[in-house]
Amino acid sequence: MNHEKKLLISVDMDTFTSLSNYYGVKDVKYIKDEIYEIAIPRILGLFKRFNIKATFFICSKDFSDREDVCFWIKKIKENGHELANHSLSHRYGISLLSFKQIEREIIGNHNLIKEYFDCDCVGFRAPGYNISTAIVKILEKNGYLYDSSLFPTSLTLFYKVYHCLLVINKEKKVYDGMDNMFSFFLPAQPYLITSANYCQKARGKNGSFILEIPIATSRFLKLPFYFNFHLLFSEKMLKIIFSKENRHCINYLLHAVDFVDYYKDKIDERFACVVNIKRPLAEKMEKIDLIISSLLNNQYKVILLSSFAKELIKSGRSCGLHVDDEESQKWRIKKY
Repeated sequence: MNHEKKLLISVDMDTFTSLSNYYGVKDVKYIKDEIYEIAIPRILGLFKRFNIKATFFICSKDFSDREDVCFWIKKIKENGHELANHSLSHRYGISLLSFKQIEREIIGNHNLIKEYFDCDCVGFRAPGYNISTAIVKILEKNGYLYDSSLFPTSLTLFYKVYHCLLVINKEKKVYDGMDNMFSFFLPAQPYLITSANYCQKARGKNGSFILEIPIATSRFLKLPFYFNFHLLFSEKMLKIIFSKENRHCINYLLHAVDFVDYYKDKIDERFACVVNIKRPLAEKMEKIDLIISSLLNNQYKVILLSSFAKELIKSGRSCGLHVDDEESQKWRIKKY
């Protein structure tokens, strides 16, 4: 395993329909959901400027029988980016479903992505950062290389309380996801797992392994380390944070809604509560430019999640090892 610093960029293509379920917005059928048409040209333009590739997590509920959405997903693929599985219907609390329901969410979406875009997904991220034994077992069974559902932040409880305060329609039952209240104690760096125990690094070379690639948190206090959270910081502070960043792997998360201009794009006012949606698009684009350029200048190499997973799984399986991260922030392999 080489010691290059790796930057993994992923985009969760959560539509306004999905966000309505999170925030409890009523009358979903009247929502004009054009987030692909609005966000994708801006996202693809951003990545083209930096000549980098990213992983897009998509749901079939958003593209099934939608030629306009399929057009933009094909553009994503044509530009060399990865398509990954984000579940069939973007159902929050997916880990609370029965095994058969979870399987339908994962495999149903996998099959439709294959049918529409001739793409066999090898990676999965659950809505709301859910992970469970059932999810891992289904991914193992179907030959997936990685899961990226774990978000081991210290602010899990805060997010749950904050979500309750944000929900507009108090009568509508909504889930915030993040069902594992103890995810803070799970590894923050990628590690091989099995369905036997996804909370621990897999040992031995026998059996079916997949790679867990947690969403990035800060090195200290495990605060969120993704774009929507970083929008709260000034550009000066962001320069300081990213100029000093030296971890060997960062799984950096973006959302489609990060690239929306609330006023100019004439977004439905029911979504005014979405965090940071009212920030000017120019400010958001300046900050993501700053973040990416700072990491590239800091000698990070951008790599697709699938390529990263193949590299680490091959390294780990070759001699019955698991990936770990030592304080020196250099990759090492630990033998058992």
